[in-house]
Amino acid sequence: MDREELFLGDEESALCITVHGHATARYCRELRDKVGAKIEAVRQHISGEQIIVDLTDCSYMDSTFMGLLVTLNRRFCHPMGTSLIVHNPSEQCISLLSEIGLTELITVNRGEKHFPENSERIDSDTEMNADLILKAHEELMGLSEENRRRFSLIHGLLKREAG
Repeated sequence: MDREELFLGDEESALCITVHGHATARYCRELRDKVGAKIEAVRQHISGEQIIVDLTDCSYMDSTFMGLLVTLNRRFCHPMGTSLIVHNPSEQCISLLSEIGLTELITVNRGEKHFPENSERIDSDTEMNADLILKAHEELMGLSEENRRRFSLIHGLLKREAG
């Protein structure tokens, strides 16, 4: 299994998420909470804060992580007049993003990018949060009818588990 490490840092008017290895549901709760806290802290002082996700070293993303990208784009980027920026995704990651319909919502950048020295490691959860996974999949289902069909079974299971 590839290593899994996610980092969050900020620089000027951008929050930078760096992914090494697999980006999975295990990191979504803490990443969502920390991004939200950082954006709320600067929202009064800065408009147009960007969220950049560096996928240079990312080999895989699960559907929950991709659903979180939709949430970050909708909750934080759109209200500030920006879009989520995905940096250097591999062909496999672009394929996943495209298949799910995310490439219509985000900006893809290629090339060198300096990421902040102040990045902090995002801890992984030892237990999966059914409610968070449910919400991430509902975000994906909202993108297209194909996604609605694709995730309907897992949605039903998660809805029962989340209570």
